Amino acid sequence: MRVHSGKAHASLILATTLAISACASSPSTTSSEAPTSAAATSTTPASPSSSGAAATTATSGGTQPASHSTQAPPVGLDAYAPQVAADLDPTAAVFDYTKLMPTDPVDIASGQKVAIVVSSLASAQAVQFSNAVKSAAEAGGFKATVYDGKYSPQEQAALIQRAVDDDVAGIVLAGVTPSTVPSPIAAASDAHIPVVNMFGYGDEANGVTDVGTDPKLVGASVGRWLVFVTDQKVKAAIFQLPPGGAASVAINAYQDAMAAAVRLCGACSVVRDTFQVSDALDVGTPRYAAFLNAHPAGSLTHVASGFDSGMISYAKTDQALGRTEISTIGGFAASAAGLAEIKAKSGPAVVPAVPLVFVAYAAIDALARRIKGIEVKNILVDAPLITADTADHYPDGVFTANVDYAQRFTELWKK
Repeated sequence: MRVHSGKAHASLILATTLAISACASSPSTTSSEAPTSAAATSTTPASPSSSGAAATTATSGGTQPASHSTQAPPVGLDAYAPQVAADLDPTAAVFDYTKLMPTDPVDIASGQKVAIVVSSLASAQAVQFSNAVKSAAEAGGFKATVYDGKYSPQEQAALIQRAVDDDVAGIVLAGVTPSTVPSPIAAASDAHIPVVNMFGYGDEANGVTDVGTDPKLVGASVGRWLVFVTDQKVKAAIFQLPPGGAASVAINAYQDAMAAAVRLCGACSVVRDTFQVSDALDVGTPRYAAFLNAHPAGSLTHVASGFDSGMISYAKTDQALGRTEISTIGGFAASAAGLAEIKAKSGPAVVPAVPLVFVAYAAIDALARRIKGIEVKNILVDAPLITADTADHYPDGVFTANVDYAQRFTELWKK
C-alpha cells in the first residue's frame, strides 16, 4: 500500500493547520553575517519548525554498498504534528518574505545587458526558472538573454566566459554550480561583473550571491513529513549526487537535511547511495533497476532523488517494475510536470513549493544593487510543502502567497 498523503494523519494535519499555525509559526528572524558584495553572506529566516534540520555527512561512492541507519533518539508524532502542520501552511509567518526585501530604492539604467545561464533548456524546470528571471529582468529595464548550459559544465563555463567577454552588466545562473565553473566565475569577479545564483547555495568568497530556497530548511520539512505520514514507519532511500554536478551542492544539502530529520525517528530507516543525474533521465535505467532488485518489496517506502525529473522517472520505473508500494520524493523545487504527477497520485508524493516570483525578482534586485556597488547578502528562504491534498493551491508548483512581489520590487526600481 503506497503512502501518499498520510491517510489518517493527513486529515489531522489539514484539520489543524490553520488552528495551530499561529503558534507553530512565530515570525521569522534573520541571521546576518558581515555583508559583502563579492562574497555574500547568508540571511536565512529562522523557521520555528526547523529543529533537526542540521545536515549530515552523506555516504559517497555510487558503486559502494548503500548504508543503513536507524540511529538518533526517537521523536514522537506529538512533537512533529505542529511542525508538519506549519510546513504545510502557506499562511505561516515564516513564508512571508516581505521582511527580507530591501527598503531603499535602486536605480536601474535601461538597456543594460544581462546574461542568464541555465543548467539546460531540456529541463522544463530550468525553462520555468529562466522565463521567470528573464521577465523580472525586463521589468527592471534590463536587456536579458537566456543561454542553454546543456547539462554540461564545459558548456556553462564557455557561456559565462562569453558573457564576461561581451562585458555584460551582470550574470544570473540557474541550476549551475559555481564551483564547477571556477575560471569564468573568477573572470567575472576580476571584471567587476556581479553574478547571482538563482536557487544557488553554498558559495563562499567567489563573488556569487545566492538567492533561493534554503535546501536545509525544506529538506528537514520533508523529512518530518515522511516520519509523520508513515506513522514513524518510513524506510527511505535518500540519494545524493556525486560532487561537481549541476546544483549538486544544494541538492546534497537538501538530501542530507532530509535524512537527518528521518533519522530522528528511532523506528525509521534511511538508505544512502550515490546516483548520477543520468541514472534518472530515462525510465528504467540499469543503475536504478539494479538498486530496486537489491532492495526487495517491503524494504522501502520512499525514494528521494533530490531533483524533480528524478522523482518522475524513478516513480515511472517503480510502476513499470511493479513496485507500487514505493512513493518518490521531489527535489527542493518543483516543476509543473512534477506537480501533475503528485496530483495524480501516480508515485510522487511531496515536494517543496517554489517561491519563484519572489526569488526571480529578488535575484534581479540583488544584481541591480551589486551593479551599483551596493553590498548585498544571500537570501535563503523556507517554503511550504506540496502534497496531493494541497497541490491545487500551487499552480505549476509555484508558491506566490498573497503578496505581489513583482509589484513590490518594481516599485523599488521606479525612476
